[in-house]
Parts: sequence; structure tokens; C-alpha cells
Amino acid sequence: FQLPLTNGSDHPARIAGCARAYVKIDGQFTYEKWIDGIRRGRTLTTSGPLLSLTVNNRNVGDVLTTTASEPLQIQVTAKSRFPLGRVQILSNGDVLREIETLEKQAELTVTMPAGESRWIVARCSRKDQWNAIWYPDIAHTSAVYVHVDGKPVFREEAAHEWIDRMRLHIRDIQTKGLFGNASQRNEALAYAGESIRRYERLMAIRSQPQQQGIATIDEQRDLLLMQASFVSPLSHDDPFVSAIRHSVHSGNLRNAAEPLTILKVQINPESRVKLAPISLPESLVQHRTQRFLIEIHNEARIQAPLRIRAFDQSGGDRQPAEWCDVRLVENLVSSSILSGEETEWKLMELRSDLAGRREVRFEADVGQETQDLGFRATTDVLLKVNPSGPSAGTR
Repeated sequence: FQLPLTNGSDHPARIAGCARAYVKIDGQFTYEKWIDGIRRGRTLTTSGPLLSLTVNNRNVGDVLTTTASEPLQIQVTAKSRFPLGRVQILSNGDVLREIETLEKQAELTVTMPAGESRWIVARCSRKDQWNAIWYPDIAHTSAVYVHVDGKPVFREEAAHEWIDRMRLHIRDIQTKGLFGNASQRNEALAYAGESIRRYERLMAIRSQPQQQGIATIDEQRDLLLMQASFVSPLSHDDPFVSAIRHSVHSGNLRNAAEPLTILKVQINPESRVKLAPISLPESLVQHRTQRFLIEIHNEARIQAPLRIRAFDQSGGDRQPAEWCDVRLVENLVSSSILSGEETEWKLMELRSDLAGRREVRFEADVGQETQDLGFRATTDVLLKVNPSGPSAGTR
């Protein structure tokens, strides 16, 4: 999972400000931008030094989709008021490069083929300690994620560790838990049991070779439940979960997921594309990244990258909507690459940097960089974007 790093000092346990989290934002500071930067993983945790990390000019929190042979250019800059000590670049738990220095500023560069899917971080420390909460002069970045052929890092042994933890949690619920009634206990047990089942499903998905067009309804149900959990708290409500679990065909799933689905991409047997809005949000919040589902109906069963772009409709020319950031999520349960299944869902992120009523044209493209207009389709959408601030609420 793509977990951003944060920390903070806690009075009276530690000196105020001894450990901090910095968040990269664009433009003038606002609270909404800061929170959104944390959601997007653009963070650095430190008890002194400052670190910056880029991979092929991508920042921390970003996902870089590439091939095994493509080169990675990893660059790190470290600065401190005191001698830095050890500065490291790590990937998938291994040190790619390390220097030890008494200087207060250092730069590291690594050039290498991607090889495999990986996460990459940078860290530094004056001593052989790496916890900025407990020790001074330590810094650690969040990760840049490299997905080779659209596949994220997946460690089956880590999934087993979490399954073991959840089984211990179930034991504690049964032996130590205090509940008002049996129904509350059963609800807690069911929640923990569902966590185990989802980890087991993730292992099954990742261990099976990609086979086109044979996903069972059980597999579709499980994947949609996991995807929906990234979209809305609604996905944890009993009516939604029950509707998904009791679906017996793709039509039932489409109906259940419709409230969370913003767009539908339809690809006919000749690979011609249509795009239509489904359930548009009543409003967005300025500078806040919000997630939605995209429904894919792929009659051609093609396996190709799907691109979603946004164009500004305020003028007559076809101009990218610089104020509207739209992207497909790349993580363990969603990818921009079509699987070849007739019905599937993708996760989409949407953020507006401008408030007010904004007209945008979304374009879906499965043409693999060809100029054939049949592989592209558009739909015009009017977005209501509320200004960020205390009245915008939380999510």
C-alpha cells in the first residue's frame, strides 16, 4: 500500500517541534493543500535535515510506470545545520547507494534499469538510528513508486504477516473484548475476518498469471469492494457491502457501484470508444483530491493503456485544463492498463485548483498513441467547485 510518512512531537512526552513533517505543495500555502499533499504522499519526516528525492523527475508520492529495461535516474539532495552522517538511497528494503560525510550538504545520484517494480526512498542520519521521533538529525522521505509493466510491488510474506496479526486480533476480540452485546462482538469479528479474506484475495490476484476475460463474479466482487474502499466511506456501509456481496452478475455490480462511478468507458468490438458521465459529484472542494470509479465495458477485450485527460471548455481552443488534475490511480487494486475483461472498474483521481462552476471536457483514449479518432471519445461535464476553507468540511 502507498502510505505517506508523517510525524509530530507530542507534549509532554517530547520537546515541541523535535520531530516534524514537511509537505510539498504548489503555490501559496493553504490547509487544504497541505492535507491533500499528505494524501498524495508528498511528505518528508525529519528531526533536523531536509531531503529531496526525485526519480526521472517524479516527486515523492508519484507513480512512475515503465518497463524493466528503462533507465531510472535517482537524485537525492540532503541539507542540514550539522554534519549529515550517512545518506542513503533505498529500494524495496535494500540500500542502493550510501555515503558517509561530515559535510552539511550532499548529493547522491543512481542510474540503473528499473528491473522490477519497486519503491524508492531516501534517508539520512548522524548515527545508526532511523526513527526521527526518538533521535535528532534524522530525515526520511516518503516513496516514489516504480511500476514495471503496470504492476506494483507485492510481497506475499508481508500479506501473511498482516493475516497473522488479524488472527491475533480476532483471538483478542474473542477472549478480551468487552462489548455491549453479542451483535457488537460479531460485527468486530466480521470486520477482522473480512480483512483476512481481502489479503488472501490480493495474494490470489497477484500470484495468478494474467488471463484475459476469465474473471469470476467472486473475483469481480472482491476487487470492486477493495477499489471502492479507496473512494468513499460509503463502501464500508452494510447496504453497499451487502449489495456487492449478493451480486450474481456484472449488471448487479454496476448498479451497486453506480453512486461511486463518475464515468463509463464503452469499447465496442471494433475498439471504438464512447464516454459518458454516470454519477457526477454534487460538488468538489478546491485543492482536494477526490476519488471515483470509472466503469469499463470492453467488448473488444483489448489490453491497452487507458488515458483520461481534461480540456478547458471556457475558451474556443482545445487547451488542457491546467486547473483540473485528473489521473488514473496506480496501486494494488487499480491500474491504467485494461485487463481485457469485458467489465471492470478503475480508480480515478480528480482535483480542481479553481473554485466556482467549471466546464471541462474529459477525453478517454485507448489508442496507444495512434491518431485514429475512433480510439478516443469525449464528454462535457459541468463541475461545481466549492472554495477551500473551514466551510469546506473534511473528508
